[in-house]
Amino acid sequence: MVYNENELNDVRDWQGVEYCFNFRAYEYILQWEALNALSVNVAGSVISCGDLEIFDRPPKETKKMNFDIEDFEGKVLRCTVWNDYALQIKDFISKIPPHEHVMVVTQHGKCEYTVQSDKFATRIFLNEEIDEVNELRRRQFVNFGQGSGSTSQTILSSQSVFPLHKEFVTDGVRNMLMRLEMSCVVVATIKIVQEEYGWFYAACRKCFKKVMGKSEYLQNVENVSDDIVRLPATSLVCPKCHSECTLITTK
Repeated sequence: MVYNENELNDVRDWQGVEYCFNFRAYEYILQWEALNALSVNVAGSVISCGDLEIFDRPPKETKKMNFDIEDFEGKVLRCTVWNDYALQIKDFISKIPPHEHVMVVTQHGKCEYTVQSDKFATRIFLNEEIDEVNELRRRQFVNFGQGSGSTSQTILSSQSVFPLHKEFVTDGVRNMLMRLEMSCVVVATIKIVQEEYGWFYAACRKCFKKVMGKSEYLQNVENVSDDIVRLPATSLVCPKCHSECTLITTK
């Protein structure tokens, strides 16, 4: 993955490693410390897989899939993949027995509260013969035998769903309207904005300012109160209210 600040040099004889993985510990991501990272590499055992969600927005369709991975310590991380990456995982799972152990590597993912696929740079490896992945699989089996990690057998399956069609057409309440000529005002709640590559952020319910993880807050705010310093590392802090944010919404 090449960024603007990278320097490129010609190399005639490559003798490095094939994949150049730099795996991040789940704790680093779960405690919001990876939000400013350009990309992250994670690996784990797939313990649950959601449906392939299809959002129809002509002339294109947006596809999304969530799945959870587990490391050898039993920590669980949520991953979200989009479009071709979502199809890659769904196609793979549809061709294997439901009880098969699946190891996944997400290379060059984005950390945005979950590990997400990047539009162009991400690579997904599924049950590949990779030394680092084989070592992770071995350590998981060892820990599983000692009673740690996941204690239930994983059953993986996925199907294609159209969440908007299901919500508004299939499951929605239908009311008959008489044909009237009149002016009216419709008050409704926006359920989703179908932008191809949209975004959202976690906001404070009091002031609607974007909240920060504790580590990000400490890096960006000069005068930090003792109450904030004593908060757990996983806490969310509002930079406007200057207090822990326990009630959040999405904006």
